[in-house]
Amino acid sequence: MNRYYIQKQVIHLIFKFNTQIIKDIKAIPNHKYNGVNKEWHIPITLVNGDKIKELLDKWDFKED
Repeated sequence: MNRYYIQKQVIHLIFKFNTQIIKDIKAIPNHKYNGVNKEWHIPITLVNGDKIKELLDKWDFKED
């Protein structure tokens, strides 16, 4: 299951390894990977907002 949560204007994405999801994440500016928690982090901004929404819908992410 693909999950996410929001903390301090950053969305945290948690999912089983999937190269296509990673490719979509990398298309969004200022993404970062946290190897300790195995999460992708993307700041929520006016520029990123629509792209994040598309990603969540496309890959059926559910809020944690």
